[in-house]
Amino acid sequence: MSTGTAMRFGSGAAVRRVEDPALIQGQGRFTDDHTQPGQTWLAFLRSDRAHARIVNIDTEPARAMPGVVAVYTGASLAKAGVKPMALPPGLPGVNGKAANAPPKQPLAQDVVRFVGEPVVAVVAESRETARAAAQAVWVEYEELPAATDLHTALKPGAPEVWPSGAPGNLLSDLHIGDAAAADAAFARAAHRVSLELVNQRLAPSPMEPRSVAAHVEDGRLIFRLSSQMPSGVRESLAAALPGRTSANVRVLVGDVGGGFGMKTGAYAEDIVIGWAALDTGRPVKWQAERLEEFTSAGHGRDAVTRAEMALDATGKVLALRLLTYANVGACPGAVALVIPLVIGPWVLTSVYHVPL
Repeated sequence: MSTGTAMRFGSGAAVRRVEDPALIQGQGRFTDDHTQPGQTWLAFLRSDRAHARIVNIDTEPARAMPGVVAVYTGASLAKAGVKPMALPPGLPGVNGKAANAPPKQPLAQDVVRFVGEPVVAVVAESRETARAAAQAVWVEYEELPAATDLHTALKPGAPEVWPSGAPGNLLSDLHIGDAAAADAAFARAAHRVSLELVNQRLAPSPMEPRSVAAHVEDGRLIFRLSSQMPSGVRESLAAALPGRTSANVRVLVGDVGGGFGMKTGAYAEDIVIGWAALDTGRPVKWQAERLEEFTSAGHGRDAVTRAEMALDATGKVLALRLLTYANVGACPGAVALVIPLVIGPWVLTSVYHVPL
C-alpha cells in the first residue's frame, strides 16, 4: 500500500457521515417508533431496598385489573424453564480459582440485592395500564444489612452480597506483571511518587433510554432494541429462553440515541421481554423511564487505585505498581468484569514506556 493510500484510508482518516440528514429532519427510526398489530406494553416493579429477603409477593391485585395480559415473578419464570444469565466461563476468581458469582436471575428470586432490581413484570394492553398494575403488586420484604459503597463493602464483617460466590465481597483477584522485578526497581529508584486515584461512579444517561420490542414471526423471536452489541444480546436470549437457539432469534438495531457503554450486552429485562412475547404470543414493548434507568442500567467506573511509580535520577520510569479495587455491582455481568480485568490492564501504561 502506498503512503498516499494509507493516509487516505488509514486510522484517523475523516469519514463522511451519512446518518445525519434523516436524524436532524426527525426521520430517524428508533425502537419505540415500531409498533406491531396487537401491541402490548410491559412494566417492571423494582426493588426499593438495597438488600432484603422476599417474604411474599401478592400479584392478584394486578391480575384483576382490566387490560392486564400477564404477570411474571422470578418463581414463575423459573417454573417455565427460563434460565438465569451466567457469567462466561474462564473469568478469573480469587486465589487462582474461576469466578463463581451465582447467575443473575431475570427477575429477583428469594433476595433482592440492589435498589432497582426487577422483581415483577406486568404485560398489559396499554403502557399506562402496565405501569399502574405493576404498582398494584404488593411485595413483603425482610430488610437485610447492606454495604452501599466500595470501602464499606471491603471492611471485615461487612454484609456480603454473595457469601458463597464472593466471600468478603471479593469476586475476582487478578495479578499482572512481575512483582519481584518491580520491587527491585523501586528499591534502586532515585525517586518514588505515589497517589490515590478515585474514578467516581457514573450513571450513564443517554438521550434515548433503553427500549425493547419483541414479537414472534413464523416461529422466530424478533427482538428489536437500542443496543451497542446485538450479536451478544442474541446469544444471551438463545441461552436463557426455552426452545430458542441462535437460529430462531433475530435481533434488530435501528437508530440508537446514545449508549456510552451501558447498552452493551443483554440485560435481565431483555430476557423477561423475550419470554413475555413467546408466552403471550403477542408483541411486547418496554421503554425505560429515566429514573428507572438511573437505578437499573449498568453504571460505570467506581474504582479506587493506589498508584506508585519508580524513576531514576533523570526522571525515566523504571516501574509502575498499582492496586485497584473496582466495584462491579451486586449482580455482575461479563461487561462489568471485562472493563477492570481486561481493558484496564491493556491501557494502564498509556503511551509511555513502562518496563516493569
